[in-house]
Amino acid sequence: MNSPLLQDLPAGRWDEMCVRLAPLLGDVKGALGPQWHEKAEAFFTEADFTVADAILSSTKSLPDWFIIRYAPAGQHLDDEGDTVACAPSWPDGLAVLLHACESNRSLPSRVECDATTRTLRLFVGEELLAALLPLPAAYVSPDHRKRALSTITGLRKAADTDAELLKRARKWPGLSALGAVESRAAHEMQEFRERMAHHPIPCEWLQSARMLCAACSKAEPDTATVQAVAAAALGATSWNHLAAPHGQFSARLLQPWYVSKDDEICAFHADAIDAAADLFTRGPKVWAAG
Repeated sequence: MNSPLLQDLPAGRWDEMCVRLAPLLGDVKGALGPQWHEKAEAFFTEADFTVADAILSSTKSLPDWFIIRYAPAGQHLDDEGDTVACAPSWPDGLAVLLHACESNRSLPSRVECDATTRTLRLFVGEELLAALLPLPAAYVSPDHRKRALSTITGLRKAADTDAELLKRARKWPGLSALGAVESRAAHEMQEFRERMAHHPIPCEWLQSARMLCAACSKAEPDTATVQAVAAAALGATSWNHLAAPHGQFSARLLQPWYVSKDDEICAFHADAIDAAADLFTRGPKVWAAG
Protein backbone atom coordinates (compact mmCIF):
# COMPACT_ATOMS: atom_id res chain seq x y z
CA MET A 1 0.00 0.00 0.00
CA ASN A 2 1.23 3.49 -0.76
CA SER A 3 1.60 5.54 2.39
CA PRO A 4 -0.66 8.60 2.64
CA LEU A 5 1.98 10.08 4.96
CA LEU A 6 4.70 10.27 2.32
CA GLN A 7 5.46 13.91 1.78
CA ASP A 8 6.05 15.53 -1.59
CA LEU A 9 9.25 17.01 -0.26
CA PRO A 10 10.67 20.14 -1.88
CA ALA A 11 13.99 19.70 -3.64
CA GLY A 12 15.50 22.11 -1.12
CA ARG A 13 15.16 19.45 1.58
CA TRP A 14 18.29 17.74 0.27
CA ASP A 15 20.08 21.08 -0.14
CA GLU A 16 19.44 21.69 3.54
CA MET A 17 20.72 18.21 4.32
CA CYS A 18 24.01 18.98 2.55
CA VAL A 19 24.37 22.18 4.53
CA ARG A 20 23.89 20.31 7.81
CA LEU A 21 26.42 17.70 6.73
CA ALA A 22 29.10 20.20 5.67
CA PRO A 23 30.77 20.43 9.12
CA LEU A 24 31.07 16.63 9.15
CA LEU A 25 31.68 15.72 5.51
CA GLY A 26 32.64 18.91 3.70
CA ASP A 27 31.28 19.53 0.18
CA VAL A 28 28.75 16.71 -0.18
CA LYS A 29 27.43 17.96 -3.52
CA GLY A 30 30.90 18.09 -5.00
CA ALA A 31 31.73 14.62 -3.70
CA LEU A 32 28.57 13.07 -5.19
CA GLY A 33 29.10 14.72 -8.57
CA PRO A 34 26.76 16.18 -11.20
CA GLN A 35 23.86 13.92 -10.21
CA TRP A 36 24.33 14.70 -6.52
CA HIS A 37 20.64 15.35 -5.91
CA GLU A 38 19.42 11.98 -7.16
CA LYS A 39 22.16 10.22 -5.24
CA ALA A 40 21.37 12.16 -2.06
CA GLU A 41 17.71 11.20 -2.43
CA ALA A 42 18.71 7.55 -2.77
CA PHE A 43 20.84 7.62 0.40
CA PHE A 44 18.15 9.40 2.44
CA THR A 45 14.72 9.04 0.86
CA GLU A 46 11.35 10.72 1.26
CA ALA A 47 10.33 7.75 3.40
CA ASP A 48 13.36 8.28 5.64
CA PHE A 49 12.50 11.94 6.14
CA THR A 50 8.81 11.22 6.72
CA VAL A 51 9.57 8.69 9.46
CA ALA A 52 12.29 10.87 10.98
CA ASP A 53 9.96 13.87 11.02
CA ALA A 54 7.33 11.81 12.85
CA ILE A 55 9.89 10.66 15.41
CA LEU A 56 11.30 14.15 15.96
CA SER A 57 7.82 15.63 16.34
CA SER A 58 7.60 13.58 19.55
CA THR A 59 5.17 11.04 18.13
CA LYS A 60 5.17 8.60 21.03
CA SER A 61 2.51 6.24 19.69
CA LEU A 62 2.16 4.53 16.34
CA PRO A 63 -0.65 5.55 13.98
CA ASP A 64 -4.02 3.92 14.56
CA TRP A 65 -4.07 2.50 11.05
CA PHE A 66 -7.28 1.90 9.13
CA ILE A 67 -7.72 0.26 5.76
CA ILE A 68 -10.15 1.04 2.98
CA ARG A 69 -11.38 -1.95 0.99
CA TYR A 70 -13.01 -1.15 -2.33
CA ALA A 71 -15.72 -3.58 -3.44
CA PRO A 72 -16.16 -4.45 -7.14
CA ALA A 73 -18.96 -1.87 -7.41
CA GLY A 74 -16.63 0.77 -6.00
CA GLN A 75 -13.55 0.17 -8.15
CA HIS A 76 -14.03 3.52 -9.87
CA LEU A 77 -13.35 5.20 -6.50
CA ASP A 78 -9.94 3.54 -6.21
CA ASP A 79 -7.40 5.94 -7.72
CA GLU A 80 -4.46 3.58 -7.09
CA GLY A 81 -6.17 0.52 -8.53
CA ASP A 82 -5.04 -1.73 -5.65
CA THR A 83 -8.55 -2.36 -4.22
CA VAL A 84 -7.11 -1.42 -0.80
CA ALA A 85 -5.70 1.74 0.75
CA CYS A 86 -4.60 2.80 4.21
CA ALA A 87 -5.09 5.81 6.46
CA PRO A 88 -3.39 6.72 9.76
CA SER A 89 -6.70 7.30 11.59
CA TRP A 90 -10.47 6.92 11.26
CA PRO A 91 -11.00 10.61 10.34
CA ASP A 92 -8.24 10.39 7.71
CA GLY A 93 -9.84 7.27 6.24
CA LEU A 94 -13.22 8.96 6.15
CA ALA A 95 -11.66 11.97 4.40
CA VAL A 96 -10.15 9.68 1.76
CA LEU A 97 -13.53 8.06 1.09
CA LEU A 98 -15.38 11.38 0.94
CA HIS A 99 -12.81 12.82 -1.45
CA ALA A 100 -13.03 9.72 -3.66
CA CYS A 101 -16.82 9.94 -3.80
CA GLU A 102 -16.80 13.66 -4.48
CA SER A 103 -14.07 13.63 -7.13
CA ASN A 104 -15.76 10.73 -8.95
CA ARG A 105 -19.25 12.22 -8.52
CA SER A 106 -20.42 8.97 -7.00
CA LEU A 107 -22.25 9.59 -3.76
CA PRO A 108 -23.51 6.64 -1.70
CA SER A 109 -27.22 6.20 -1.12
CA ARG A 110 -26.69 4.51 2.25
CA VAL A 111 -24.02 4.62 4.96
CA GLU A 112 -23.63 2.08 7.75
CA CYS A 113 -21.48 3.00 10.73
CA ASP A 114 -20.69 0.74 13.69
CA ALA A 115 -19.04 2.59 16.55
CA THR A 116 -18.27 -0.62 18.43
CA THR A 117 -16.20 -2.14 15.64
CA ARG A 118 -15.17 1.28 14.24
CA THR A 119 -16.27 0.33 10.75
CA LEU A 120 -17.99 2.33 8.02
CA ARG A 121 -19.61 0.95 4.88
CA LEU A 122 -20.85 2.87 1.86
CA PHE A 123 -23.59 1.48 -0.40
CA VAL A 124 -25.41 2.39 -3.58
CA GLY A 125 -28.69 0.61 -3.21
CA GLU A 126 -27.75 -2.84 -1.94
CA GLU A 127 -24.31 -2.84 -3.54
CA LEU A 128 -21.30 -2.24 -1.31
CA LEU A 129 -18.95 0.45 -2.62
CA ALA A 130 -16.25 0.52 0.04
CA ALA A 131 -15.57 -0.22 3.68
CA LEU A 132 -13.39 1.53 6.25
CA LEU A 133 -12.17 -0.70 9.08
CA PRO A 134 -9.34 -0.96 11.62
CA LEU A 135 -6.17 -2.57 10.29
CA PRO A 136 -6.41 -6.28 11.19
CA ALA A 137 -2.65 -6.52 11.65
CA ALA A 138 -1.13 -9.95 12.13
CA TYR A 139 2.10 -10.13 14.13
CA VAL A 140 4.85 -12.71 13.71
CA SER A 141 6.94 -14.32 16.43
CA PRO A 142 9.99 -12.41 17.75
CA ASP A 143 12.29 -15.08 16.31
CA HIS A 144 10.75 -14.84 12.83
CA ARG A 145 10.85 -11.06 12.97
CA LYS A 146 14.52 -11.09 13.99
CA ARG A 147 15.35 -13.43 11.13
CA ALA A 148 13.38 -11.37 8.61
CA LEU A 149 15.12 -8.22 9.79
CA SER A 150 18.50 -9.78 9.08
CA THR A 151 17.24 -11.00 5.69
CA ILE A 152 15.95 -7.75 4.22
CA THR A 153 18.25 -5.14 5.81
CA GLY A 154 21.90 -4.39 5.23
CA LEU A 155 21.67 -5.53 1.61
CA ARG A 156 23.57 -2.51 0.35
CA LYS A 157 26.79 -3.91 1.76
CA ALA A 158 26.76 -6.45 -1.09
CA ALA A 159 27.95 -5.73 -4.61
CA ASP A 160 24.80 -7.37 -6.05
CA THR A 161 21.86 -6.69 -3.76
CA ASP A 162 19.45 -8.92 -5.72
CA ALA A 163 21.80 -11.88 -5.50
CA GLU A 164 22.40 -11.23 -1.81
CA LEU A 165 18.68 -11.10 -1.01
CA LEU A 166 18.13 -14.33 -2.95
CA LYS A 167 20.99 -16.03 -1.08
CA ARG A 168 19.53 -14.99 2.27
CA ALA A 169 15.96 -15.93 1.34
CA ARG A 170 17.08 -19.41 0.29
CA LYS A 171 18.20 -20.06 3.87
CA TRP A 172 14.60 -20.02 5.09
CA PRO A 173 13.02 -23.48 5.46
CA GLY A 174 11.46 -24.65 2.21
CA LEU A 175 12.97 -21.88 0.07
CA SER A 176 16.29 -23.44 -0.96
CA ALA A 177 15.09 -23.78 -4.57
CA LEU A 178 13.86 -20.19 -4.83
CA GLY A 179 14.50 -18.90 -8.36
CA ALA A 180 16.39 -15.80 -9.42
CA VAL A 181 14.68 -12.54 -10.33
CA GLU A 182 15.11 -10.72 -13.62
CA SER A 183 18.15 -8.48 -13.90
CA ARG A 184 17.74 -4.74 -13.55
CA ALA A 185 17.61 -2.24 -16.35
CA ALA A 186 21.03 -1.04 -17.45
CA HIS A 187 20.36 2.67 -16.87
CA GLU A 188 23.07 3.82 -14.48
CA MET A 189 21.05 6.07 -12.16
CA GLN A 190 18.04 3.73 -12.08
CA GLU A 191 20.36 0.88 -11.10
CA PHE A 192 21.99 3.03 -8.43
CA ARG A 193 18.65 4.05 -6.92
CA GLU A 194 17.39 0.45 -6.90
CA ARG A 195 20.62 -0.74 -5.28
CA MET A 196 20.14 1.90 -2.58
CA ALA A 197 16.56 0.75 -1.76
CA HIS A 198 16.05 0.33 1.98
CA HIS A 199 13.51 0.54 4.78
CA PRO A 200 13.23 3.67 6.98
CA ILE A 201 14.70 2.23 10.17
CA PRO A 202 17.78 3.17 12.22
CA CYS A 203 20.10 0.34 11.11
CA GLU A 204 19.55 1.37 7.47
CA TRP A 205 20.12 5.03 8.27
CA LEU A 206 23.50 4.08 9.69
CA GLN A 207 24.30 2.17 6.50
CA SER A 208 23.32 5.21 4.43
CA ALA A 209 25.56 7.35 6.60
CA ARG A 210 28.52 4.96 6.18
CA MET A 211 28.09 4.93 2.41
CA LEU A 212 27.78 8.71 2.31
CA CYS A 213 30.97 9.00 4.38
CA ALA A 214 32.75 6.75 1.87
CA ALA A 215 31.48 8.88 -1.02
CA CYS A 216 32.94 11.92 0.75
CA SER A 217 36.39 10.27 1.14
CA LYS A 218 35.89 9.16 4.74
CA ALA A 219 36.30 5.45 4.10
CA GLU A 220 36.55 4.21 7.71
CA PRO A 221 34.48 6.49 9.94
CA ASP A 222 34.12 5.58 13.59
CA THR A 223 30.74 4.78 15.11
CA ALA A 224 30.28 8.24 16.59
CA THR A 225 30.87 9.89 13.21
CA VAL A 226 28.44 7.55 11.45
CA GLN A 227 25.76 8.27 14.03
CA ALA A 228 26.39 12.01 13.81
CA VAL A 229 26.12 11.93 10.00
CA ALA A 230 22.84 9.99 10.11
CA ALA A 231 21.41 12.39 12.69
CA ALA A 232 22.50 15.49 10.78
CA ALA A 233 21.20 14.13 7.49
CA LEU A 234 17.73 13.62 8.93
CA GLY A 235 17.67 16.83 10.95
CA ALA A 236 18.08 15.41 14.45
CA THR A 237 20.19 16.99 17.17
CA SER A 238 21.55 13.57 18.16
CA TRP A 239 21.44 9.95 17.07
CA ASN A 240 19.63 8.97 20.23
CA HIS A 241 16.73 11.28 19.32
CA LEU A 242 16.24 9.25 16.12
CA ALA A 243 16.96 5.70 17.20
CA ALA A 244 15.63 5.47 20.75
CA PRO A 245 11.87 6.17 20.42
CA HIS A 246 10.88 3.29 18.09
CA GLY A 247 14.06 1.43 17.11
CA GLN A 248 13.53 -1.32 14.55
CA PHE A 249 9.78 -0.60 14.62
CA SER A 250 10.24 2.94 13.21
CA ALA A 251 8.85 2.02 9.78
CA ARG A 252 5.46 1.39 11.40
CA LEU A 253 5.13 5.17 11.44
CA LEU A 254 5.01 5.16 7.64
CA GLN A 255 2.60 2.50 6.40
CA PRO A 256 1.28 -1.04 6.88
CA TRP A 257 2.00 -3.84 4.40
CA TYR A 258 0.11 -6.87 3.20
CA VAL A 259 0.94 -10.31 1.79
CA SER A 260 -1.15 -11.56 -1.11
CA LYS A 261 -1.45 -14.50 -3.49
CA ASP A 262 -3.24 -14.37 -6.83
CA ASP A 263 -4.53 -10.87 -6.00
CA GLU A 264 -6.11 -12.14 -2.78
CA ILE A 265 -4.82 -10.56 0.44
CA CYS A 266 -3.63 -13.21 2.90
CA ALA A 267 -2.69 -10.94 5.81
CA PHE A 268 -1.98 -7.34 6.80
CA HIS A 269 1.13 -6.38 8.75
CA ALA A 270 2.31 -3.30 10.62
CA ASP A 271 5.57 -3.05 8.65
CA ALA A 272 7.66 -4.67 5.94
CA ILE A 273 9.68 -6.75 8.40
CA ASP A 274 6.62 -8.60 9.72
CA ALA A 275 5.33 -8.92 6.15
CA ALA A 276 8.63 -10.41 4.99
CA ALA A 277 8.64 -12.89 7.89
CA ASP A 278 5.10 -13.93 6.98
CA LEU A 279 6.01 -14.25 3.30
CA PHE A 280 9.08 -16.38 3.96
CA THR A 281 7.25 -18.70 6.37
CA ARG A 282 3.95 -18.83 4.48
CA GLY A 283 5.49 -19.11 1.02
CA PRO A 284 6.47 -22.80 0.89
CA LYS A 285 3.04 -23.89 2.19
CA VAL A 286 1.07 -21.62 -0.15
CA TRP A 287 3.15 -22.40 -3.22
CA ALA A 288 3.09 -26.12 -2.49
CA ALA A 289 -0.70 -25.90 -2.36
CA GLY A 290 -0.75 -24.26 -5.78
